[in-house]
Amino acid sequence: MADPENQGANPDKAPEKQSSGGGGQIGFTMEYVTSIPGIIKIVEFFLLMIAFALAADFKGSFSWGRMDFFLFVTITSWLFVIAIFVLFVFNVISVINVNIDWNLPVMIFAGVVAVLLLISSSLIADDARRGNDIYGGLRPYGYSVDKLSAAAAFGFFSMVAFIIDAGIHFMKMQGRIQPALSCEHIENFTKDLEMADPENQGANPDKAPEKQSSGGGEQIGFIMEYITSIPGIIKIVQFFLLMIAFGLAAGSKGSFSWGRMDFFLFVTITSWVLVIAIFVLFAFNVISMINVNIDWKLPVMIFDAVVAVLLLISSSLIADDARKWNYIYGGLRPYGFSVDKLSAAAAFGFFSMVAFIIDAVIHFMKMQGKM
Repeated sequence: MADPENQGANPDKAPEKQSSGGGGQIGFTMEYVTSIPGIIKIVEFFLLMIAFALAADFKGSFSWGRMDFFLFVTITSWLFVIAIFVLFVFNVISVINVNIDWNLPVMIFAGVVAVLLLISSSLIADDARRGNDIYGGLRPYGYSVDKLSAAAAFGFFSMVAFIIDAGIHFMKMQGRIQPALSCEHIENFTKDLEMADPENQGANPDKAPEKQSSGGGEQIGFIMEYITSIPGIIKIVQFFLLMIAFGLAAGSKGSFSWGRMDFFLFVTITSWVLVIAIFVLFAFNVISMINVNIDWKLPVMIFDAVVAVLLLISSSLIADDARKWNYIYGGLRPYGFSVDKLSAAAAFGFFSMVAFIIDAVIHFMKMQGKM
């Protein structure tokens, strides 16, 4: 089999399968390590590691909800960066039998992480500012606040790296950054451009388009039809409602019922990430590459129903916390302000629940042929 370094492939795209069926070969690919995406992944690795190491070493007793959120974002992103780097540097991606441009999922990953880093770093930066007012001239607490400020700074540095990463992959998808290609890859790229546009196939936004009889396959691309459809609009609404909900919850200060808070953050953040994934699958027609003959309204409806139940439970729990602690801190600051944030987080949790119920009902009615 040919050496993957000599295939002239895009470092972020699995090499094309050979006509003989040999496929790609797993092995160390120096081409990716010295490429711009590879270098950025190395930079992200060290920036994230420094950020969560400084945050984990922080000493103090305020806003652990924000700290938990920051550690979750940085450590989880760090692990995914390692996984992506290994997939490409050892050419493991070439044996994954999925016919997609890998620039797309990497770009989406970088964009989502950049948003999460912006939110989490801003929250602990606010903690550092408040803590500095109290402990700024003292030790060891002042030293801890300095570490918290440094962790926030490296969180923002990491965010910038991910924004650059997303921008580069977007430009590569648009053809503005082209790697050196072999004659075979130029021919394959030309054939890809000649494929039919999925927007002209009249596909249902919630159902994978039918395969063409010619066997040419589907083309991944932006589908405005889904964005302007009712399911697409509801997904956008869910995105913002959930983001506001977990943003307010993570900004709540205090020492009450962190088990409930952790559950609420888990439900809202996980649902938010899955909403982004579903939106991207349909908006960019990625769903057409998944060779599963099902009506995609069913799994989307089930997802909406499950999330609605989880949001009902988790929002009710922190709403109960807000009610109980409002008797104690209602007229005080800063704790009263934190209870207000908790109440608002619960409210947006319920708003999100309503959005998921509406989405589930719409998909059920579409399955029944009533829409």
